[in-house]
Amino acid sequence: MKKIIGIFCSILLLNISLFAQVDKEKAIKPRVELKIADLLYAQSHYYSAAEYYKEVVRSNPENRYAKYWLAMSTLKANDYENAVKYFNAFDKQAIDPKIKVKRLEKENREIYGLSNYYYGVALKQSGRYEEAIQKLSEFQAKYDLDDQARWAKIADNEIAGAEWAILNSKQKKVKVKSLGDRVNSGYEDAAPMSVNDSTIYYTSLQEDRLLFVDKTDDIPKYRLYQSQKIDGVWQKGKLLPESLQDEKFGTGNSALSEDGKRLYFCKCFNNEIDEIICNIYLSEKENNRWGEAVALNQSINSPKYTSTQPTVRTSGDGMDIVYFVSDREGGKGGMDIWYFIRTARGDYKGPRLLGGAINTDQDELTPFYDNAQNLFYFSSNGHPGVGGFDVFVSAEDEDLGWTQPANVGFPINSPADDLYYVKESGKTSGFLVSNREGTTAIRGGYTGDDIFYFEDFKYGLEGFVFKEDKTGNSPVEGATVRLYTTDTDGNEVLVEEILDVKEDYFFNLKPDMDYKVEVVKPGFSSSFEYLSTIDIPYEDTLNRNLSVNKTVVEAKGSLYDDKDTLMTNKLDDAILTLVKLDPNGTKQTILTKKMLPGTTDFSFTLDIGSDYALEVVKNGYFMETIPLLTGVLPENIEFLDATGFLSAIELGKTYELANILYDFGKSSLREESKVVLDELLTILEENPTIIIELGSHTDAIGSDESNLKLSQARAQSCVDYLVSKGISKGRLTAKGYGESMPIAPNENEDGSDNEEGRQKNRRTEFKVLESF
Repeated sequence: MKKIIGIFCSILLLNISLFAQVDKEKAIKPRVELKIADLLYAQSHYYSAAEYYKEVVRSNPENRYAKYWLAMSTLKANDYENAVKYFNAFDKQAIDPKIKVKRLEKENREIYGLSNYYYGVALKQSGRYEEAIQKLSEFQAKYDLDDQARWAKIADNEIAGAEWAILNSKQKKVKVKSLGDRVNSGYEDAAPMSVNDSTIYYTSLQEDRLLFVDKTDDIPKYRLYQSQKIDGVWQKGKLLPESLQDEKFGTGNSALSEDGKRLYFCKCFNNEIDEIICNIYLSEKENNRWGEAVALNQSINSPKYTSTQPTVRTSGDGMDIVYFVSDREGGKGGMDIWYFIRTARGDYKGPRLLGGAINTDQDELTPFYDNAQNLFYFSSNGHPGVGGFDVFVSAEDEDLGWTQPANVGFPINSPADDLYYVKESGKTSGFLVSNREGTTAIRGGYTGDDIFYFEDFKYGLEGFVFKEDKTGNSPVEGATVRLYTTDTDGNEVLVEEILDVKEDYFFNLKPDMDYKVEVVKPGFSSSFEYLSTIDIPYEDTLNRNLSVNKTVVEAKGSLYDDKDTLMTNKLDDAILTLVKLDPNGTKQTILTKKMLPGTTDFSFTLDIGSDYALEVVKNGYFMETIPLLTGVLPENIEFLDATGFLSAIELGKTYELANILYDFGKSSLREESKVVLDELLTILEENPTIIIELGSHTDAIGSDESNLKLSQARAQSCVDYLVSKGISKGRLTAKGYGESMPIAPNENEDGSDNEEGRQKNRRTEFKVLESF
């Protein structure tokens, strides 16, 4: 029992995977995998056990034993939906006709006798109450072993809880929401204790990976952390002082006296037979610092029994009544709630078993005493509940006994496990721990327990943030939602702000007030709505879904040499100029940035609906212009690709200018030739450091002398045109080559005229002579 519920009662790591060094890439015989799985299950390492059972089932789908324990592992690992699936597969498994009847009967009694019970529990913890009642009733009808009466009583309790859930399914006016991923991790985060309005102590491993270790001694220890609420967001926890930690033990489950001077907490370890034992320690605050922790006396702590999960009830005269959980002798069975008294002088009395109907023969855990309301809260799986462990409440009666515990109902309780219910001092809000839907998953899909925040309300405002797209309304994360009211002068006053909204939001509203709710998100348009609680029905919840539209998009990319087709080497040390292209054809420079040596990536924020160009200048390369058009973007585009490919400037390399045309025997430029030269003009303007030669060539018709003279005149006409457009004469050289450098035959092999060849030879080229 200690190991099964150990994660709740001791906050020691039970689901870290042993045998990490088993190489799952290598072939392991199914029989060996089954033995490993059984050992992991026996040590309560349910996540890993499930993975090994899966391997056995994959290799042998007819293995009934592996299917059953796979279902049990996933149930113990809080994976209720998959547990239902695997129990169903086990239920439908065909029986091997080769198995002897006596063997089958023995297996069904000794191994699978409780299968329908646990199947029913899995259904119940998945919220499928009608099916759970049917399966649990089936279990009661068929189970006939010696402990039938005990299990019939346990099943009755589960059935009563399912029936209660069906009859009391209406949600109370309580909002329950995760504390967020900064506090919660993949493994168990538990035992929240409110220190003040913006501080909690809690217990955590702060780990999201599925951990693997070789031996028990290597299992990481849970530690005590402190989280601060800043701007409405609970921050990542920081370790509490060393005086409250211990390298040899896991630490957790803290409880503070009402005056804030005494901190009770637990240190947990594995005894010689690998049972988890927790002891309660006390640290007192001295000069605003926690002193060295001292173990309580041996009547409270024991090497044989666990003592854990303290909560403090204050008497007002310096005396602490400390309720705690233990499996010591004298209880009703399982884990029970006990108490001891610490007097104002520091003496201890007790412990004593808590009387009345609170304790059962099952498990009672995580007590909390609300000193403001004088109410006693605890979690139990021994009273009828809607899930595994449910939160219950009781109060002292006039005879100093305890009233019959009452289930606090939905949504504090869920089909999953709900524990560590604590209230903020003097408020109707507080914290609880649950493995309900919405908990943080360990990488691998399994979930631990997370800390949730709850808040009672009469009037509420809820909704989600969305953006409109072609498929409808898509949720948006990362927005900030603000709630305003107005003062007597009509000025807006910020009431509350929720940062980094994960799709939906919630505000607690006051009666007879006017409000404004607004959503903002960088890169999106903001929106707001007005609302009021004046003259609305009692206990109403208003809904306002807020829309945002994306207004900017990020363009990001890198630069490559255009010969680097595999994009293996990014270029650096370039100058980037972002220009906005106006509809009238003009360009507006937005900004210029220099990529320093070693910087190979860049990004820009662009307004959606505008067109841009990125001009790239790098020494040794022709300037490149990258178009960045945001007028029409695909839905859900994350960023605009601004990758550019630059052409290196190669001195002496010849570049042909196609379609530079002249009239026969003349050197004057035709209008269509000027269009081509305008492209060269752009290159020269974009690359002001290059000096070029413009070369002209003719075919072989005519004399060498006349062709040389004609080609020189044609080259010069090209230079003159570029000069007329503003290019310096010093950057241009005209060179006529006549018919001396053909690139194709002017005649065919039979001596006839080769018109196609002569056409290729009549060409104008340029080459870069210098780049400075």
